[in-house]
Amino acid sequence: MIGLPLRSLGRGADLEWFSFGDPHEVSTHSGGTRTVHDWAFHVQCAWRLLGPDGVITGLGDLYVPAGDPNVRPEEWSPFERGNQSRLDERTLHLRSKWKLAPPIVELVTVDAVGGVRLQLTRGYVVEVWPDDSLPHEYWRLLQPARDVPHFVITGTGIQ
Repeated sequence: MIGLPLRSLGRGADLEWFSFGDPHEVSTHSGGTRTVHDWAFHVQCAWRLLGPDGVITGLGDLYVPAGDPNVRPEEWSPFERGNQSRLDERTLHLRSKWKLAPPIVELVTVDAVGGVRLQLTRGYVVEVWPDDSLPHEYWRLLQPARDVPHFVITGTGIQ
């Protein structure tokens, strides 16, 4: 991943995805096409994206409505269609900001319990850390639309 640009990020429910490398058009099961990148990093544990001035966004922003963080509609959920979270709002801004000049991965470090730190150019850092002792999946690294094994880290180790 070193040397690859962070092209995009987003979420599906509470899974955050980060896309690295060059874009590729692939066929979908429904007969259409979609764009994927060389590598995808799917995170299902605690994470945050840092910038030169501190935390830009992270998992906790998923549970805060977009807009004023001090105003929470009753019974609001980030998982209901049409509801936008602070994470969604900040992700859209980053994708727009990085469209022409995405940050590049400079260094990747890991720890013994599945934590990962991706140091990017311009002072950006993605940090991931398992925050429980359960045996579920924490994160995976994969090559989308390619028939190759995924590298998966769970609470019980590498799968």
